[in-house]
Amino acid sequence: MTESKREQIRDIILNLTRSKCADTSRFISENMDRQPSPLKWLKVGFHLALCEYCREYKTQLKTLRRLTQDLEKEGANMEAQAFMKPESKERLKQIIAKKN
Repeated sequence: MTESKREQIRDIILNLTRSKCADTSRFISENMDRQPSPLKWLKVGFHLALCEYCREYKTQLKTLRRLTQDLEKEGANMEAQAFMKPESKERLKQIIAKKN
């Protein structure tokens, strides 16, 4: 089967499910923290199985989420260190040096 034929079949199936990339990407970003209905997830999962662009978008969102969570943790650690007494900072440095 040629690549153009595959694309035509994919487009037909996507049209049948009436799930467009704009709807799917919006759904993915809005539902990262909540559990939508199984039927909606099935429709989106079907779209993702056929659409490499939306799969890539989902991967990018997951990466961004992980990176921002890491930054939040670093920020909390830096904030805690800003209020530490000098003796506590020195003790922490000694503990870290022993582990390395």
